[in-house]
Amino acid sequence: MNFILPLTEERVKREHKITLHLFVVFVLMATGAFLLLLQYLLKGISILHNYQLKQLQVPNGFGLLVLLGSFFLLGMTLFKSAWLLQPTINKGVRMIEGFVLLALSIASYSTKLEMPAVIYGCLTLVIILALFWENSKNNQLTIEVDEHGIKFPATARKKGLAWWEVEQVLLRFGIITINCQDNRLYQWQLGKIDIDATIFEAFCIKQIDANWEERKKYVW
Repeated sequence: MNFILPLTEERVKREHKITLHLFVVFVLMATGAFLLLLQYLLKGISILHNYQLKQLQVPNGFGLLVLLGSFFLLGMTLFKSAWLLQPTINKGVRMIEGFVLLALSIASYSTKLEMPAVIYGCLTLVIILALFWENSKNNQLTIEVDEHGIKFPATARKKGLAWWEVEQVLLRFGIITINCQDNRLYQWQLGKIDIDATIFEAFCIKQIDANWEERKKYVW
């Protein structure tokens, strides 16, 4: 028999999505402030042209636009996070963030600012990976239980347990509890399942009893 138990927890957690949005916010905020300062200095201090800053011509209002955009994204992230994290909205915002960062990377490279170009480029790559990661069909975490043992969800530190390690498995009130012979305990909140708890626990007891002799090989 093979039991697949879906968890309420997703592979990509809500706080991870928000953290990446905030990281983009701070990068854009710093960029907007720098562009405004640079535009002011280029207009007011002619000596800066001696340091080859003449090529860093910033379009009027561009720095302010980036800065206002960062504040707008910050407001959405802090006060409208539930709306922002809806799959369609989040995907659209991620795409906008990616295009803006890519444009900044290209603009930095064209003005021979290699370090900012690399930073914007790396962050663009992170946004692209986040798009695939957050919108993958395998975002649902599961626990798999079969004759070979218990396989933990991908986010767990341990891959799983062999049956000789398990002392007891309980399925109660939508929570699976796994007690180990060395007093370790694992618990997860399950999503919607269509499994008879009695049959499931009986299967687990059978596997624990069948592997009882294996425990003597590993427990001294």
